[in-house]
Amino acid sequence: MAEIGSKQGAREMRGLRAAREEHAEAWLEADGVQIVFGRITSAKELREWRGDLQSSFALQCSSFSEEGHEARMEASIGQDMVVVGTPRSLTDGTEGGIVRLDRCSVFTLEETGRPMVSEADNAGLMIRPLEFDEAYAGPGAGIAMSDVDRVLYDAEFSNRLDGFGNGYVDRREDIYVLLRDGSAYRHEWSFPFTDLDVERSRLREPGRWFTWHEDGNAVRLTATGGWQMGVDILVEGAQRLVGFPRPALSGTYYYLQVGMGGTRQDKRYAFSADNTLVYSRGGFVAGNVGTSYIIVNGPDAPETEARYRVEDFALVLEVEGETERHFLAVPEAAGGDLPDTILIDGQAYWLDD
Repeated sequence: MAEIGSKQGAREMRGLRAAREEHAEAWLEADGVQIVFGRITSAKELREWRGDLQSSFALQCSSFSEEGHEARMEASIGQDMVVVGTPRSLTDGTEGGIVRLDRCSVFTLEETGRPMVSEADNAGLMIRPLEFDEAYAGPGAGIAMSDVDRVLYDAEFSNRLDGFGNGYVDRREDIYVLLRDGSAYRHEWSFPFTDLDVERSRLREPGRWFTWHEDGNAVRLTATGGWQMGVDILVEGAQRLVGFPRPALSGTYYYLQVGMGGTRQDKRYAFSADNTLVYSRGGFVAGNVGTSYIIVNGPDAPETEARYRVEDFALVLEVEGETERHFLAVPEAAGGDLPDTILIDGQAYWLDD
């Protein structure tokens, strides 16, 4: 694909991206049946994994040779397997891409009876995004509170219509942790930033790291890594966040998101002053699809009872002998014992009056 044009050029020119795709699809078609060894990352996807790196292209199975192979792939998530299939199409994405195969079959390496050749160089590889267990360093093992200048919440909620006329909310919520050394981190994990493996994060999710400086009443962030390195983001009108100021609260907070296609998601935390809470979630679909209006009631998850405590930006839950740590914050401007809004796992929850 590089002989047709660069990856950077393809990001900027749709015609070049299409030419790269056409060239690669022709090569795959001429090459015939593909035999690929790698890590099963989802029910229909495989990538090559090499430590902190992965193949820039993912292999996706559009169809399977038989139901047994489809079931086997889903059961093999997290394992190294061999996928055999015929080329269908290729998509050249912003950072990587997708190769799609038809009539996929799934085997162990031993079942193929042949060795798989691994190239010594890193051509075709990219940084492998962190998984939860890799990003989580442990309680208080991440960004130190003494290193934090401020935490900003930059959000936008827009009412829109999808292609079938269903109303939905385009919800964008970004949390930026600004450090005293002039660096900044966009926090997207459900655990608090104080638990982040900073060294791994800088290596494996460089696109979330920035430098920052004040620009009038705004903050200007400059990306220091990733494919958008050097790009500026001007954060205006963001709210400052603080850790929850009290050891307990008594009130119910809910999250509601109405998405495209009439999907609805509800989550609720009912806090008690005795440091116990009840968590519940549910959802359904009610909307226009084509010329029909459908209603689908999904099963509500059972309520979860837990004991909780608050530590800086952490909501610590004790559930059946297990400990969970969640990001918890409140807008600095919020007053009173029960603020109208709190943030849990990076999402706004509103007080249920």
